[in-house]
Amino acid sequence: MVVAQAIQNRMSEKLTIHTGDCRAVLSTLEAESIDACVTSPPYFGLREYDHEYQIGTEATVTEFVNNLCDIMEGVRRVLKPDGTLWLNIGDGYCNTNGYQRSKKGWDRTAREGAQANDRDLKDLLNEGYKVKDVLGVPWRFAFEMQRRGWYLRQDIVWSKPNPMPENVFDRCTKSHEFIFLFSKSKKYYFDLSAIKTQSPDGSLANPRSVWTVPVSRFSGAHFATYPPELIEPCVLAGCPEGGTVLDPFAGSGTTAGVAIANNRHAVMIEANADYVDLINQRVDEIAGLKANPLFTFE
Repeated sequence: MVVAQAIQNRMSEKLTIHTGDCRAVLSTLEAESIDACVTSPPYFGLREYDHEYQIGTEATVTEFVNNLCDIMEGVRRVLKPDGTLWLNIGDGYCNTNGYQRSKKGWDRTAREGAQANDRDLKDLLNEGYKVKDVLGVPWRFAFEMQRRGWYLRQDIVWSKPNPMPENVFDRCTKSHEFIFLFSKSKKYYFDLSAIKTQSPDGSLANPRSVWTVPVSRFSGAHFATYPPELIEPCVLAGCPEGGTVLDPFAGSGTTAGVAIANNRHAVMIEANADYVDLINQRVDEIAGLKANPLFTFE
């Protein structure tokens, strides 16, 4: 099955969930119907999601970047002319932490949802990396998107005050990821007033490009989810009230919860049909608790 029927959220008419391959689903959506896409794709070489549509298990960074950019071409088709894409992406290192690629695919050698060991480095070394190199995935992706015609408008640093501990002795603990803001056109929708912050003197100031947001977990998921506080400024600035937000890698549904909590519609695409109940649960949790803006810029 490539595309399953859309599933309407039992609690809200503002949410539509599609299950299946996001590339196929995107081709069925109406062109220029989405105001903003806010998403966090699977990271390169980090997890095995046990479905045929997944990305992130490619042999090389180049292949991963090209596959992800190809998917974003489908996103560009459905974005309105003034639409924006907000994409969170992490990096990695040329080392043996990850999944070992064999002729049969990627072998899980650790507990589900965690990093595995003994990744075969041959493909990465052939790609020009050296052992211990930073892969540079975010910027390789951003520059390829730029080459394909997207406007690369900003790199936002997600600073994590509670990063995952690392057993390293020759570098600092990694405590940040990137959010890239892309647009289809030179002029695009961006509501700066929706995310301005209050200065100590009471005046409103433009937000800075470093966002300090703790990593959070959703009790219903076995994996770390990106926090609602990180997504909300993207939704508020990128999509007008009553508009539609897309996430082609819905996961636990955090993007949908934030969108609906802020009176936007949400279109979610998830490869794993088993996650539909999880998405509904996450939406109910976020939208139900929503009273004030979730995010406070520092």
